[in-house]
Amino acid sequence: MRGWTQLRKNIVRLCFFAYLLLFSFSCSDVNIKISTVHHQLVYDYSSKNAAPTVKLSIFAEISSGDNRIQTVTLKNTTNGMSWTVDPADVVSSSSSKKKYAGYSSFCIPGSLKFEKAVYQIIYEDKAGKTTDALITINQDDADKYASTALNKTDKQYLVMGKNGKILYTGAYDETLSSNEMIKQAYPDVDYYRQYVLNVDVNAIYLMPAVYIKSE
Repeated sequence: MRGWTQLRKNIVRLCFFAYLLLFSFSCSDVNIKISTVHHQLVYDYSSKNAAPTVKLSIFAEISSGDNRIQTVTLKNTTNGMSWTVDPADVVSSSSSKKKYAGYSSFCIPGSLKFEKAVYQIIYEDKAGKTTDALITINQDDADKYASTALNKTDKQYLVMGKNGKILYTGAYDETLSSNEMIKQAYPDVDYYRQYVLNVDVNAIYLMPAVYIKSE
Protein backbone atom coordinates (compact mmCIF):
# COMPACT_ATOMS: atom_id res chain seq x y z
CA MET A 1 0.00 0.00 0.00
CA ARG A 2 1.36 3.40 -0.92
CA GLY A 3 1.92 6.10 1.69
CA TRP A 4 -1.08 7.47 3.59
CA THR A 5 -0.09 11.07 2.75
CA GLN A 6 -0.78 10.61 -0.96
CA LEU A 7 -3.89 8.54 -0.23
CA ARG A 8 -5.22 11.31 2.02
CA LYS A 9 -4.82 13.82 -0.79
CA ASN A 10 -6.68 11.49 -3.12
CA ILE A 11 -9.51 11.07 -0.63
CA VAL A 12 -9.79 14.86 -0.35
CA ARG A 13 -10.26 15.07 -4.11
CA LEU A 14 -12.76 12.20 -4.14
CA CYS A 15 -14.87 13.78 -1.42
CA PHE A 16 -15.60 16.72 -3.68
CA PHE A 17 -16.64 14.45 -6.55
CA ALA A 18 -18.94 12.60 -4.17
CA TYR A 19 -20.54 15.93 -3.10
CA LEU A 20 -21.85 15.79 0.39
CA LEU A 21 -24.99 16.94 2.20
CA LEU A 22 -25.47 20.46 3.59
CA PHE A 23 -25.54 21.31 7.27
CA SER A 24 -26.44 24.44 9.20
CA PHE A 25 -23.77 26.96 10.02
CA SER A 26 -23.23 30.13 12.03
CA CYS A 27 -20.56 32.76 11.54
CA SER A 28 -18.98 34.66 14.43
CA ASP A 29 -16.58 36.86 12.45
CA VAL A 30 -16.98 38.66 9.14
CA ASN A 31 -13.35 38.15 8.10
CA ILE A 32 -13.82 34.41 7.47
CA LYS A 33 -17.08 33.44 5.81
CA ILE A 34 -18.23 29.86 5.21
CA SER A 35 -21.28 29.10 3.12
CA THR A 36 -21.56 25.31 3.31
CA VAL A 37 -20.04 22.56 5.47
CA HIS A 38 -19.51 19.06 4.08
CA HIS A 39 -18.57 16.05 6.15
CA GLN A 40 -18.02 12.39 5.34
CA LEU A 41 -16.92 9.28 7.21
CA VAL A 42 -14.29 7.50 5.12
CA TYR A 43 -14.03 3.70 5.43
CA ASP A 44 -10.76 2.59 3.87
CA TYR A 45 -10.37 -1.15 3.20
CA SER A 46 -6.76 -2.26 2.71
CA SER A 47 -8.01 -5.78 1.90
CA LYS A 48 -11.33 -7.59 1.77
CA ASN A 49 -10.44 -9.61 4.85
CA ALA A 50 -9.36 -6.70 7.03
CA ALA A 51 -11.52 -4.29 9.00
CA PRO A 52 -11.48 -0.82 7.47
CA THR A 53 -9.81 2.17 9.03
CA VAL A 54 -12.31 4.95 9.67
CA LYS A 55 -11.50 8.62 9.36
CA LEU A 56 -13.64 11.74 9.22
CA SER A 57 -13.31 14.29 6.43
CA ILE A 58 -14.73 17.79 7.02
CA PHE A 59 -14.46 20.69 4.61
CA ALA A 60 -16.25 24.02 4.52
CA GLU A 61 -16.77 26.09 1.40
CA ILE A 62 -15.02 29.36 2.10
CA SER A 63 -16.54 32.47 0.52
CA SER A 64 -13.95 34.89 1.94
CA GLY A 65 -10.87 34.87 4.13
CA ASP A 66 -9.52 31.55 2.79
CA ASN A 67 -5.99 32.92 2.53
CA ARG A 68 -5.96 33.75 6.24
CA ILE A 69 -7.18 30.46 7.73
CA GLN A 70 -4.61 28.90 10.03
CA THR A 71 -6.23 26.18 12.12
CA VAL A 72 -9.33 24.01 12.14
CA THR A 73 -10.69 22.50 15.37
CA LEU A 74 -13.34 19.79 15.67
CA LYS A 75 -15.11 19.53 19.03
CA ASN A 76 -17.69 17.07 20.33
CA THR A 77 -20.16 19.34 22.10
CA THR A 78 -21.35 16.47 24.31
CA ASN A 79 -18.14 15.12 25.84
CA GLY A 80 -15.70 17.92 24.98
CA MET A 81 -13.29 15.74 22.97
CA SER A 82 -11.51 17.92 20.42
CA TRP A 83 -8.98 17.80 17.60
CA THR A 84 -6.94 20.72 16.23
CA VAL A 85 -5.13 20.75 12.89
CA ASP A 86 -2.48 23.40 12.20
CA PRO A 87 -2.31 24.35 9.42
CA ALA A 88 -5.71 23.53 7.98
CA ASP A 89 -5.89 22.16 4.44
CA VAL A 90 -7.17 24.67 1.87
CA VAL A 91 -7.99 23.14 -1.51
CA SER A 92 -9.65 24.34 -4.69
CA SER A 93 -12.17 22.71 -7.00
CA SER A 94 -10.92 23.10 -10.57
CA SER A 95 -14.45 22.73 -11.98
CA SER A 96 -16.32 25.18 -9.75
CA LYS A 97 -13.39 27.44 -8.77
CA LYS A 98 -14.58 27.23 -5.17
CA LYS A 99 -12.23 26.92 -2.20
CA TYR A 100 -12.65 24.59 0.76
CA ALA A 101 -10.88 24.46 4.12
CA GLY A 102 -10.75 21.60 6.59
CA TYR A 103 -9.07 18.24 7.10
CA SER A 104 -9.65 14.76 5.69
CA SER A 105 -8.17 12.55 8.42
CA PHE A 106 -9.75 13.20 11.80
CA CYS A 107 -9.61 9.90 13.67
CA ILE A 108 -10.55 8.39 17.03
CA PRO A 109 -7.83 6.64 19.08
CA GLY A 110 -8.02 2.93 19.79
CA SER A 111 -11.39 1.23 19.45
CA LEU A 112 -13.44 4.37 20.14
CA LYS A 113 -15.89 5.80 17.60
CA PHE A 114 -17.28 9.13 16.55
CA GLU A 115 -20.27 8.89 18.86
CA LYS A 116 -23.63 10.30 17.83
CA ALA A 117 -23.46 13.96 18.78
CA VAL A 118 -23.40 17.52 17.54
CA TYR A 119 -19.87 18.56 16.63
CA GLN A 120 -18.57 22.09 16.35
CA ILE A 121 -16.00 22.90 13.69
CA ILE A 122 -14.03 26.09 14.37
CA TYR A 123 -11.85 27.96 11.90
CA GLU A 124 -9.25 30.39 13.17
CA ASP A 125 -7.30 32.84 11.04
CA LYS A 126 -3.75 34.11 11.52
CA ALA A 127 -5.04 37.03 13.58
CA GLY A 128 -6.85 34.74 16.01
CA LYS A 129 -10.35 35.54 14.74
CA THR A 130 -12.77 32.64 14.40
CA THR A 131 -15.93 31.39 12.76
CA ASP A 132 -17.72 28.11 13.46
CA ALA A 133 -20.30 25.61 12.23
CA LEU A 134 -22.32 22.74 13.71
CA ILE A 135 -22.75 19.26 12.21
CA THR A 136 -24.17 15.96 13.44
CA ILE A 137 -22.17 12.73 13.15
CA ASN A 138 -23.37 9.18 13.79
CA GLN A 139 -20.75 6.49 13.12
CA ASP A 140 -22.99 3.69 14.43
CA ASP A 141 -25.35 4.09 11.47
CA ALA A 142 -22.43 4.20 9.02
CA ASP A 143 -20.96 1.06 10.63
CA LYS A 144 -24.16 -0.89 9.99
CA TYR A 145 -23.87 -0.18 6.29
CA ALA A 146 -20.15 -1.01 6.25
CA SER A 147 -20.82 -4.71 6.88
CA THR A 148 -22.51 -5.03 3.48
CA ALA A 149 -20.62 -2.38 1.49
CA LEU A 150 -18.18 -4.87 -0.03
CA ASN A 151 -21.04 -6.85 -1.51
CA LYS A 152 -22.88 -3.95 -3.11
CA THR A 153 -23.33 -4.14 -6.88
CA ASP A 154 -23.73 -0.40 -7.48
CA LYS A 155 -20.09 0.45 -6.87
CA GLN A 156 -18.51 3.55 -8.36
CA TYR A 157 -14.96 3.65 -9.72
CA LEU A 158 -12.00 5.88 -8.98
CA VAL A 159 -9.06 5.72 -11.40
CA MET A 160 -5.88 7.43 -10.19
CA GLY A 161 -2.85 8.51 -12.20
CA LYS A 162 0.79 8.17 -11.15
CA ASN A 163 0.92 11.89 -10.43
CA GLY A 164 -1.99 11.70 -7.98
CA LYS A 165 -4.48 13.11 -10.48
CA ILE A 166 -7.99 11.72 -10.69
CA LEU A 167 -8.35 10.25 -14.18
CA TYR A 168 -11.92 9.05 -13.80
CA THR A 169 -14.60 8.77 -11.17
CA GLY A 170 -18.10 7.46 -11.79
CA ALA A 171 -20.13 4.45 -12.77
CA TYR A 172 -18.80 1.33 -14.48
CA ASP A 173 -18.22 1.52 -18.22
CA GLU A 174 -16.50 -0.71 -20.79
CA THR A 175 -13.10 0.95 -20.28
CA LEU A 176 -13.06 -0.64 -16.81
CA SER A 177 -13.70 -4.21 -17.98
CA SER A 178 -10.07 -5.30 -17.59
CA ASN A 179 -6.68 -3.98 -16.55
CA GLU A 180 -5.66 -3.92 -20.20
CA MET A 181 -8.67 -1.78 -21.13
CA ILE A 182 -8.00 0.59 -18.24
CA LYS A 183 -4.38 0.95 -19.29
CA GLN A 184 -5.45 1.64 -22.87
CA ALA A 185 -8.00 4.28 -21.84
CA TYR A 186 -5.78 5.86 -19.18
CA PRO A 187 -2.08 5.38 -20.09
CA ASP A 188 -0.92 7.19 -16.95
CA VAL A 189 -2.99 5.00 -14.58
CA ASP A 190 -1.46 3.94 -11.27
CA TYR A 191 -4.38 2.14 -9.64
CA TYR A 192 -8.15 2.07 -9.37
CA ARG A 193 -10.53 1.63 -6.48
CA GLN A 194 -14.19 0.83 -6.28
CA TYR A 195 -16.26 2.75 -3.78
CA VAL A 196 -19.78 2.90 -2.39
CA LEU A 197 -21.55 6.00 -1.15
CA ASN A 198 -24.15 6.09 1.60
CA VAL A 199 -25.59 9.57 1.30
CA ASP A 200 -28.04 9.03 4.17
CA VAL A 201 -25.24 8.87 6.73
CA ASN A 202 -22.56 10.79 4.81
CA ALA A 203 -20.16 7.90 4.41
CA ILE A 204 -17.92 6.55 1.65
CA TYR A 205 -16.54 3.01 1.57
CA LEU A 206 -13.29 2.62 -0.40
CA MET A 207 -12.49 -0.88 -1.64
CA PRO A 208 -8.85 -2.08 -1.76
CA ALA A 209 -6.65 -0.45 -4.41
CA VAL A 210 -5.90 -2.47 -7.54
CA TYR A 211 -2.57 -1.41 -9.04
CA ILE A 212 -2.07 -1.53 -12.79
CA LYS A 213 1.39 -2.81 -13.66
CA SER A 214 3.41 -0.83 -16.17
CA GLU A 215 4.66 -2.73 -19.19
